[in-house]
Amino acid sequence: MKGVKIIVIAVIVVIIAGIGFYGYHYETTGTMKVGTYAPSSTALSPAFKSAVGISPDANIFDLNVTVSTIGLYNSTTGWHNYTIDKSVTVFSTSPSNSSIFDSLSVHAGSYSKILLNITGMSIYWASVGISQTNITLSHPLAIIVHAITIHAHGSTTLFLDFNLGAFATAAKSNSSANVNSSVNATVMY
Repeated sequence: MKGVKIIVIAVIVVIIAGIGFYGYHYETTGTMKVGTYAPSSTALSPAFKSAVGISPDANIFDLNVTVSTIGLYNSTTGWHNYTIDKSVTVFSTSPSNSSIFDSLSVHAGSYSKILLNITGMSIYWASVGISQTNITLSHPLAIIVHAITIHAHGSTTLFLDFNLGAFATAAKSNSSANVNSSVNATVMY
């Protein structure tokens, strides 16, 4: 009988702890969608095609970006890092039809910096057959100074805007693209 009471008490403690953890997590987090876009007019322009060494009559049908992690900086609690490890298509998207990397559960608060770890960029195009041009990155990290606020129970979308011209120039000259100066952020609440 004494053993049954101990088991019942242990089960009650575990249930209360689980409810407490769920309530704390639910009450203190919001959703942050991470998306990206690039204006189609830039990607379709003859200057862009020339910069990456693609024939003006070639069809660019894909620009993929791979992001492994994203970090948010809060002046009180420091960096909060989230693993994404996804590739998305950036070509011919806009904020209304953006490619979404991920939807993250983020602790509510105000953040002043965004850290991106971009591990790859590739342009796929077709002239005769399908070709791929990989863009070499001089450093995979981009720190964007931009305020973002995550509200508990709220949803925020962080759009990453890639300067395709800078990446195209690097691909054409076989040099490295500077990620830090070629990515901007826009936030929508």
